[in-house]
Amino acid sequence: MAATAEGVRGAFSDVDVRLDAASLKEAQRLCTTYNLDADDLALKWEVFAYNKGHEECSETLLEQLGEQMQRAEAKKAAAQGGMHAQGSTWEVVTPAAAKASSRLNRSARSSGSPLTPGGAAVFTPSPLPVDANAAVHAASAMKAGGSSPFTQRAAALAIQQTLNAEAMEAPPADAGDAMQEDAPALVRVAEGVPPNARFMFERLEDKVEYLQARIAAFEEALHAQHGVTADWPVYAATAGEEAVTVVGRIVVDGDEGRLNAASVLLEGSVRHSGGQRVRVGLDKLESFSLFPGQVVAFEGHNPSGFTFVPRKLYAGAAAPIAVAPKAEAEGETAAASAGPSDVVVAAGPYTSPTDLGYEALDSLLAYVAKARPAHLMLLGPFVDEQHGAIKTGLIEHTFEEVFRRQVLERCRTALAGTGVRVAVAPSTRDVHAVPAFPQPPMSLAPAATKDAAHVESLPNPAVVRAGGLTLGACTADVVRELAGVEVSKAPALKDRMARLAAHVLRQRCFYPSYPPAPGAMMDTTQAAHFVMGDSPDVLLLPSDISPFAKLLDADALGVAGDENAAKAASVAAVNPGRLMKGPSGGTFARIRFVGSDGQGAAAERTRVDILRI
Repeated sequence: MAATAEGVRGAFSDVDVRLDAASLKEAQRLCTTYNLDADDLALKWEVFAYNKGHEECSETLLEQLGEQMQRAEAKKAAAQGGMHAQGSTWEVVTPAAAKASSRLNRSARSSGSPLTPGGAAVFTPSPLPVDANAAVHAASAMKAGGSSPFTQRAAALAIQQTLNAEAMEAPPADAGDAMQEDAPALVRVAEGVPPNARFMFERLEDKVEYLQARIAAFEEALHAQHGVTADWPVYAATAGEEAVTVVGRIVVDGDEGRLNAASVLLEGSVRHSGGQRVRVGLDKLESFSLFPGQVVAFEGHNPSGFTFVPRKLYAGAAAPIAVAPKAEAEGETAAASAGPSDVVVAAGPYTSPTDLGYEALDSLLAYVAKARPAHLMLLGPFVDEQHGAIKTGLIEHTFEEVFRRQVLERCRTALAGTGVRVAVAPSTRDVHAVPAFPQPPMSLAPAATKDAAHVESLPNPAVVRAGGLTLGACTADVVRELAGVEVSKAPALKDRMARLAAHVLRQRCFYPSYPPAPGAMMDTTQAAHFVMGDSPDVLLLPSDISPFAKLLDADALGVAGDENAAKAASVAAVNPGRLMKGPSGGTFARIRFVGSDGQGAAAERTRVDILRI
């Protein structure tokens, strides 16, 4: 796709990057070579620069980005060409052999014997091993010679980042072989979408009702925190010199295009303004951070009748931190509700893009079996729609069976007798789960033996309590979505990843941007299940962007002006990364809470470690 010099320069300018002549020429070449528009390339550069730690853009660095995209295209082409058999019990039919394989397998089933035609790789699983060690080390049998890029990875289990290192010592990698009692069950703070919920019945009226409810909730919170009342029905589009305060949501000027400082519109509520929009001039604001769908309040005036000129911005404030009940609830004792927590969190994919061996999951289960945390939270995708074998349909078993045998039974077998409780939450990328956001819990087949590890199914998003720690998790890639649409100027919170996570809390919504990104599959009829009540102690936001662990204080959460709220206002925002990122593995997180002493925020007493798998 040909891109003009002005278009490329403008797109990079939107992400605060200036291009010299050589860099501009290289950027145009990349747009043409990889059929990208300027905005897409600028977003790819932003992710590349953040991951690599680059602050300036140059021709050489853009060439490196091009080489990275070229490798990604090559891997994609290889995946679409089919997977090759290497001794696995879970293999994939190559395209050339698919028809012959299907025909001969039908013949084999009639005679009761399995066949593999002409050496073609056939997806014919054998039962998973019952022995825990065999299950944990099954990955070594997935490839010929037991060798793969994943098995040859470097720095396995090395700690990449640590938050609140002073809270406690580094996590032990081995807790011994002694049997232990089952950990207390996770307590759901929010129920989530029920399994029998109806989807695909969304009307235009439902979308309007969702957006209006967010504006109304923001107005109430603004009045409660700042004592500020919006000056409706005096609308922002009315010319006048008198300062007024107006509330609405940020929208982009035009049906398509990316938000920038010159294209910001404010849409008022139907109740107060009939849903009218007015252009917003941001020149007088010293600092701002905005994105489409964000509900804000501006204090200012409209001297011309055409553009509202704000001098003050209210960007929202996080809800109060969730407080664990002191009385017994759902079988939980008062001591347990304020006690320590130890949770390992990982997000999919869990297998290499070139096979369905689930080597990364096996390695994670081996770590958990030794480390013995109380809980293991596995966040989707598990059977990823982006996997080459799934996209091309080159498997002969149902997606549900892939999940049951390659994920569910692995967990139950490898962690049997360890006392670790497992919780799984789906992603909209999971082809075996309900393809809508928010998602109900996945249906789990019963365990084959009574000794199997306990596995619980959670909705997406989910808010649960482990001991004295409340965790909120959303498997939608909200961080990457916000990174692509946010526009900012001298933001008060300089750390961009912390700022993006803070948007989720300050908007009190697990998916705050609107309209949602393509593929998000948001259903606003179920909005009550992705709008936040109380803020969690730990916010889990798995993303393709590099993993992070950030402590958000009262300033970041927008409650610094509220003395009572600020005392206990801290949230740990964590992106555990992807367990499998490319062929050589990714990262996961271990979260440990020392327990509550009634003083200070729980997030400040929580140590978070990001480890390589």
